[in-house]
Amino acid sequence: MNKPFRKKMDSVLFNTFEPFENLETSYLSQLKKMANNKQALDAGIIFAFENHIGDLRSNELLDLINETGTDICGALFDPANALWAMEDPMQALNKLGSTILCNSVRDVAIWQSEQGSTFQGMAIGKGFMDF
Repeated sequence: MNKPFRKKMDSVLFNTFEPFENLETSYLSQLKKMANNKQALDAGIIFAFENHIGDLRSNELLDLINETGTDICGALFDPANALWAMEDPMQALNKLGSTILCNSVRDVAIWQSEQGSTFQGMAIGKGFMDF
C-alpha cells in the first residue's frame, strides 16, 4: 500500500470523534467513505469489519454491511467476540453467513468476578467453547 493511500485511510478511519450515541451513523459514514475511495476500488480492496464486543453485535454489523454494500465490505467473524457480546456464536455465524470474508478462532474462559463476569481469550480447547 503506498503512503498517500495509507494516509488517506488513516484520516477516514481514525479521525472521527463522534459521541457514542452517533456511533452507528459514524460507522456507516466511514464505510461509505471507504467504499467510494477510488484507490481502494481500483485496487479491488474489500474491507472486513469485525463483530466486536462493545462495538458491533452481529445484527448491527450485518445491517451496516448490507447498507454499505457486500461488494466492498464484509465481516471478520470472531466466535469468542460473539460470546462476549452475549450472542450464541453459532447463531451469529449463521446470521453473518455469506458476508464473512475471514475469521479468527480462539477459545474463551468465563468466570464470576466482582464486576459480574470476566472473560479471557484462551488457546483452543482450553476454554468454554466447543470446537
